[in-house]
Amino acid sequence: MDISAALPALMCALNDPDPRIRAYAEDDINAVGPNATEAVPKLVNLLADRDESVRAIAYITLSHIGLAANQALPALRKALLDPSQWVRKCARLAIAKITGQPARAVST
Repeated sequence: MDISAALPALMCALNDPDPRIRAYAEDDINAVGPNATEAVPKLVNLLADRDESVRAIAYITLSHIGLAANQALPALRKALLDPSQWVRKCARLAIAKITGQPARAVST
């Protein structure tokens, strides 16, 4: 099912005060994939979210957008220093997917 038409509403939900709503919106943007390039700036903002799950899902979502999310690479590289091991792993995988390199080759 193509949910691309819902992208504007999903992008609005990324600003919701409830971290669960932000995470659900990110997860739905995953389904849009490479066609969600307009969401990249908002997703980059979520890389600094106070909620660990929201940060991790933002990395996953950016990785599903793929090469079109290359403008997020500076913020993704910064995230390799995140206090959360889970978030660091998601950032490493996102960088690998966006750049086409193996995850083990991604370092700070």
